[in-house]
Amino acid sequence: MTSLFHLIFETIRITILAALYGYLIWIVLAKIFKMSRIQKIHIVPILFLGLFIWRFTYWRNNGWGDFGRVPLNADYEVTMIDFWYADIKYGENENGLTNGMEKLYFENGILFGQTESDFLVFYPDSGTIIRGLTETEFKDRNGKIKKLLTPDRLHGNHW
Repeated sequence: MTSLFHLIFETIRITILAALYGYLIWIVLAKIFKMSRIQKIHIVPILFLGLFIWRFTYWRNNGWGDFGRVPLNADYEVTMIDFWYADIKYGENENGLTNGMEKLYFENGILFGQTESDFLVFYPDSGTIIRGLTETEFKDRNGKIKKLLTPDRLHGNHW
């Protein structure tokens, strides 16, 4: 149900954006550049389709409903269910590399995370994950405890 509500919300939002952007583009083309053949009725549907397709691309797919997604690079992403616990996923693989990250942050191409009992550092470029770190070991790898965010805050800051 949440996903259906989100789809309806996104469709309404994209319609409003397409109408506003279409009107602005029409003003620029028709009024400033004197292109009289351009009509608003042609611009808005093209923008709507473009924005709707863009919404599902890698760069804008942030998840539907209670599912969140933050891409780390072309191969890895952080996924969240109910924005409570985060997991690192590789491509389309259903199995995550970590489970239950309660806090995390992404900086300089490195993901730093905290689970219930320990810390971890993930290097997306090489696919290397270092688990079971103590607080001291975490800080030795340039981890900063005060920068750790909840999954919903990470998702909100990224998008």
